[in-house]
Amino acid sequence: MRFFPLFLLACNGTPSKDVGTDGTTDGPDTSDSSVPTGGGYCAVQRTFTHSCVACHSATGNAGGLDLQTDAHAALVGVASASYAGRTLVVAGDSTGSFLTAKLNGSQASSEGAVMPPSGPMSATDIALVTAWIDAGATTDCGTDTQATDDTAPYRYHPADYAASDKHGMDAKYQRDDCVSCHGADLNGGSVGVSCDSCHNYGWRTDCTFCHGGTDNTTGAPPVDIDNQTTDLAFAAHTAHVSEGDHPAYDCVQCHTKPADVTTAAHFLIGDATPGLAEVTLHGGLSDAGAYSTGSCSNMYCHGNGQGDNGTVTTTSTVNCGTCHGVKSTGEASWERLSGEHHKHVNDARLGCETCHGTVVAATDTIIGPTLHVDGTVNVTLPEGMTYTGSTCTGTCHSEVHNGRRW
Repeated sequence: MRFFPLFLLACNGTPSKDVGTDGTTDGPDTSDSSVPTGGGYCAVQRTFTHSCVACHSATGNAGGLDLQTDAHAALVGVASASYAGRTLVVAGDSTGSFLTAKLNGSQASSEGAVMPPSGPMSATDIALVTAWIDAGATTDCGTDTQATDDTAPYRYHPADYAASDKHGMDAKYQRDDCVSCHGADLNGGSVGVSCDSCHNYGWRTDCTFCHGGTDNTTGAPPVDIDNQTTDLAFAAHTAHVSEGDHPAYDCVQCHTKPADVTTAAHFLIGDATPGLAEVTLHGGLSDAGAYSTGSCSNMYCHGNGQGDNGTVTTTSTVNCGTCHGVKSTGEASWERLSGEHHKHVNDARLGCETCHGTVVAATDTIIGPTLHVDGTVNVTLPEGMTYTGSTCTGTCHSEVHNGRRW
C-alpha cells in the first residue's frame, strides 16, 4: 500500500527552488545531504532527476532509457539494451542489478563507463538506490506520513511545497515538470496523486487561480508572474478586461485562450517560453495588430475607427482625443475625423451624441461601453432621419438631406 501526505508529492521534474514573494530563488535542493539511505521510490526518483534525467529523459532517451516518464517501468526487471545478460534492476538484489554496477563503477571494462558520465553520484545517493533495490524496488514512496522535515525518505518536494510561492512559481517557470509525475491530465500519473486532491473544485478552468483576482475577479494579473507588485510587465491588464469606456475584453483579444490548465502550449505542456505570455492579436478586433515589448501597432482598437492604424504603448495616456476627436477636443482633432464629421462638429456645432446617442452623452462621456470600440459603427439619428450605412435622408440641423452621402 502506498501512503501520501496531503501536500504535493510529485517525484519527477527538475529540483524545486524556494521562491520568495520577491521572485528570488535560493537555488535547487540537493539530494546528497537531505535524503537518507533506505528511502522510498520517490526519493530514488528525485536522485534520478538530479543526476540522470538530463540525458535519460522522455525526449533525450539516451541508450534507449527514459527515466523521466516512468523510471520504475523502465528499470525493474528490464534487460539492458546494450549489454546482453544484464538486467537493469533485479528487485531485492542490488548486487545482481546492472544499475548498481554502473553507479558504483563495478561494471566490467567492456560494459561502458560509470554513470552519470559527468561524475559518480555521491555515496549517499548510491546507498539510497541500493537500499531501495534490496527492499524490493517497489513504487512505495514511504510509510512515515507523520514526518514533516525535509529528510523524510518518501518526500520529493520540500515540506512547505504546497505554498503558492513555491510550487506555483516552479510550475509557471517549468522548474518542476508537474505532468511527468502527476500525469498529462494531472489526475495522478505515476504517483497516484491528483492535483484535484489539493486544489479547489473548478481550479482547472478558473483563470484567477493562477492569474490573479485580488485586483478584481476577471483574471487580470494584479501582480506579475513572479509575484512582483512593482514595475508590472503589463499594468494595463485590468483596464482591458474591465468595462469602462469599452466592453470588458476577453483574453482572446490578445492571447490564444486555453480551454483549461492542461491546454498545449499554455504553460505545463509544450510551452517553449516559460514565464512569458505569448501575445497573439489575430483572434481579436485588431487582427492585423502586432505587439513588441510593450508596444502595439496596426491596431483597430487604438486607431481612429477608419482602419488598422493605431499605435499605443504601455505608458501611453489614452483619452477621446487620442483616437479620434470629439466636440470638446478642438479643431485639430476634428480634422482627423472621417467623412462629414468635421462639417457637423465644426460648422453645425453638433456633438457626437446627435448621431451616436446610445454610445456617448453630450458631455463626451461614454454611456454605452459595450457599443464602443466593438468593431461596429453604431448610428442612432434624430427623429425623422434615416441612415443606410452610407447616406442620410431627412431634415437635421435645419438642413434637408435627400440620400446625402456621408
